Amino acid sequence: MSIDPSVRGGANAVSLLDGRENFRHPGPPGSGGSDGSDRREPMKFPGSIRPLGRRGGEEGRQASRPLNIRALDDNRRRVSHATRGRGAAMDMLAPRVWVVDDDRSVAAALARVLRTAAVHVEVMHAPVSLLERLDRERPDCVLLDLWLGAACALDLLPAIERQPTYVPVVFLSAQADVASSVLAMRHGAIDFLVKPVEPGLLLDAVIRAVARARGWREAAANRTEATDRLAALTRRELQVFDQVVLGKPNKRIAVELGTSEKTVKVHRGRVMHKLAARSVVDLVRLADRARGS
Repeated sequence: MSIDPSVRGGANAVSLLDGRENFRHPGPPGSGGSDGSDRREPMKFPGSIRPLGRRGGEEGRQASRPLNIRALDDNRRRVSHATRGRGAAMDMLAPRVWVVDDDRSVAAALARVLRTAAVHVEVMHAPVSLLERLDRERPDCVLLDLWLGAACALDLLPAIERQPTYVPVVFLSAQADVASSVLAMRHGAIDFLVKPVEPGLLLDAVIRAVARARGWREAAANRTEATDRLAALTRRELQVFDQVVLGKPNKRIAVELGTSEKTVKVHRGRVMHKLAARSVVDLVRLADRARGS
């Protein structure tokens, strides 16, 4: 799956870590050291994403700089604009993103960044919570930590793929793993981000996920509406419809269906009336929507 790398920015908007050290998980608990302990080493924080805390000197003055309000507002507009043009009903709703991370402080920090972009966020901490909610609701995007305790979130992908509607997933991990990244992308993940993630990269992935989810739902709604309209046709009318959208003239259709040209004209008129079509172009567009193209 190709990922559009052109949208970036907002890295100085806000820190993803608030008042505590973030640690890199080398793997599931118990896999850290040779003595069986779960060893963790402090992460190095690139760019402007640094843990906030008590510090002095120049570094302390940099950490106390005010937020870049213009960058936050730009990010908010980017998310809003990405979801427009999908129908009036969808425009009324803010993007819904579920953050699933067993580290409560990191989950809260991710939620704060997303809320600056006018995103409706819900936080969960266990895989069972995610699966239970998916039985009843559909988010626009799921931000999913690779390791949820001792469970690998890649094992949740089959259950997510079985959902009746498309649910885009963006993976997060404190440890870069090529094999896990490849497997996640093969299963349709939008992106695989490494913690600590810059706010701009996070919002970029969410924008693409929301746009893809709403585009899928719009196409599904159009497909359902088109098939419902075609269901009003009789079997013979549907046969005539199939031939008309292929651009065949009445005489040719009559030969292929084994009937008279006059009968084809009658069926064709009924098709146009039942489908409220003004031209063959309208029929072709309806056929495309029914096929989902």
